[in-house]
Amino acid sequence: MIRVNLAGCEKYLEITIILIVIMLIYPIIVFASSSETYIIGFEITIKNEGEKPYPLNDFRKIILIPENNYQKLISFRCMINETETSWRMIGLNDEGNIEVELMNIPEEVLPKTQLTFKFIIEAKISKKRPPQINVSKAGSITDIPRKLTEKYCVMKGLWAKSFNVSLLARKLIKNETNVLKILFILIKWIENNIEYPDGREPKIPSYPDETLNMKVGDCDDQANLLVAMCRAINIPAYTQLAFIFMEGRRMRREGLFEGRLTIEAVNLAGHGWALVYIPPWGWIPVDMTFYKGAIIKDKKIISSKIEDHIIGASTFHYVTLVTENIIYSDYIKDLNEWLKDLDEYNLRWTEKYWMEMKVKRAGDGIVLASIICLILLTTSTILIYIYVRRKRREK
Repeated sequence: MIRVNLAGCEKYLEITIILIVIMLIYPIIVFASSSETYIIGFEITIKNEGEKPYPLNDFRKIILIPENNYQKLISFRCMINETETSWRMIGLNDEGNIEVELMNIPEEVLPKTQLTFKFIIEAKISKKRPPQINVSKAGSITDIPRKLTEKYCVMKGLWAKSFNVSLLARKLIKNETNVLKILFILIKWIENNIEYPDGREPKIPSYPDETLNMKVGDCDDQANLLVAMCRAINIPAYTQLAFIFMEGRRMRREGLFEGRLTIEAVNLAGHGWALVYIPPWGWIPVDMTFYKGAIIKDKKIISSKIEDHIIGASTFHYVTLVTENIIYSDYIKDLNEWLKDLDEYNLRWTEKYWMEMKVKRAGDGIVLASIICLILLTTSTILIYIYVRRKRREK
């Protein structure tokens, strides 16, 4: 006769229940930490209505995106007038942006002709969580590694035009050394003094001293202003430009810059914020204009709590793709030169941007396996439970 060890069955039942609980929690953990794959498209049509060819030198080497812990490039495609063209990976430039060289592109856009570039990027974007910041736990300026101040505190590129901003920053912080306290002082000054533009007219980004003088600035203007202030007092900082994924959003603006520019955006919005080094947490996004807790008052964007600029930053609450790190370069100069080209060559320029999710969850396979295991464990637990109860009745 076969003897049944009821105590052993009950012990197995307890272990099985624990495993079921783990299987229930595990998919939640996977979902919380998983990444998602997105397709990002750029389409640029250049129509030359002038009398001389428009050179395409600036299209031979282009920036895709930076790579970091939260976003990875999966693939890239380039088409010219719907014909696929080859490209060569150059690598990361000194600002951490991926650069590629386009092969076999035309030398120029001839008069009375047009050309369309289409770039398709596939990228994996991971979720980010805001840091648990606390002024009492923040380090001082002397805690910042020297190699970081040597790289991220130089006043070159667009920050070369920050003389008056530098004087202001030094005046504001006085003898304060706590980095987070200093950051809050600088943010508060910008909140109280810089208006956000009304948006009726397109705005070309301003240099920090220009923003200070005009007392008006949008997202990247205010980010650049904050970066200039931080660099002036030896706090490493730089600007990141990005797309925010906003499914269902559509925007189209025509007739910009005397009818020369048309822009269309689908499922995304452009944005910019500052990245500031704050010991002991390291690099932290600081969002000056689009964050949870923001209030519009007297044309200024202010916070209900000053730390909202960090813990409420858009990059922590939306899917965001960083399109470019701005550490040394001067994209404002590039934009102004491009505006001159529109007029000089009599160009009609159309840009379209779009973003869509390709794979809902990178962890779907793991979650499916967890569900199958959960079903098997639940079934075995029910059978053991019925068996134990029957044996107890027989006993």
